[in-house]
Amino acid sequence: MQLIKPTTNLRSMGSLAQALLSDKSFDIEFQGYLSNHVKHAIIALDRLDAPASRLQGYWDEYTKLTPYEIPLHKVEESWDTVKPAISEEWNDWRGKKIHWQRQAAFMDDELSRLDNDTNKLVKQYAPELLSGMAGALTHGGIHLGWAI
Repeated sequence: MQLIKPTTNLRSMGSLAQALLSDKSFDIEFQGYLSNHVKHAIIALDRLDAPASRLQGYWDEYTKLTPYEIPLHKVEESWDTVKPAISEEWNDWRGKKIHWQRQAAFMDDELSRLDNDTNKLVKQYAPELLSGMAGALTHGGIHLGWAI
């Protein structure tokens, strides 16, 4: 049996799913502890070949009012004005529910510094991050998986 690299067997994401996933207007959490799952659902629906109307409909409903009947929280700061954390700040803040946009921007910068090689990024940062993976019922692993 010949093994095929996973990347050669995956179809590309649909254009609507890509557009929805690029929307950065909502916080990753709301009400201080509930996780925003809208992007997870879009990925799943796209992989199930749901029609575009289903993806858009799910997005529209969830971003207006979640299944908890609580609206999503919009990001505090426009991404255009977010100043990436520096390494020392990121080390101090990781695992804490503070400055998440600056931490995310730091990781974006790190990925660019590593020539957009997610393997290098994971090798460099996974050891430091794995100890906190159990938080929020392993949402860190979920996000890592679909991010790369």
